[in-house]
Amino acid sequence: MKGFLNSKPFNLITGTIQGNIINASWKNFCNNSTGSLKLHIDRNRLVKVGGNPGFNTSWTPTQKPASIGSRPDCNDARNLNGTWRGNNGGTYVVRQTGSIVSWNGRGGNFKNIFIGQRQGNTVSGLWQDTASSQTQNSGRLTFKVVNGSRLVRVSHTGSLGNSNWTR
Repeated sequence: MKGFLNSKPFNLITGTIQGNIINASWKNFCNNSTGSLKLHIDRNRLVKVGGNPGFNTSWTPTQKPASIGSRPDCNDARNLNGTWRGNNGGTYVVRQTGSIVSWNGRGGNFKNIFIGQRQGNTVSGLWQDTASSQTQNSGRLTFKVVNGSRLVRVSHTGSLGNSNWTR
């Protein structure tokens, strides 16, 4: 079984069927993470009953994407829209429209905003802690997009606490 993201394969699940149970292993094409999976076949769906994936708990049939043979471009320009968590605290709502990336973040005593431009997997722009009146709580930020699921700070100015963010 292949899992797809943006019509490109993302996860590969292989296993054996014994009665109504599938015992399988999975591998992520982009970050090479692996794990086990145990599924129960329940009428027209598969239900997770064991294993260590951090993704879906059930699956239902759907139309297959146009190309099931292509490998994903793991460093593509996937949209960053969604909620991200900083490694030093806070939750960030990220919006990407074309190459423009912005976010609002909150946590503890701060309220950050960011606006920047994306070129490939690099995003550069300006950030500011709008809850603070101190000028060191603003500056420039450049980060890399890693596998569409992690943002890693490359450089910054100001007193920015987080060095990476995850979905």
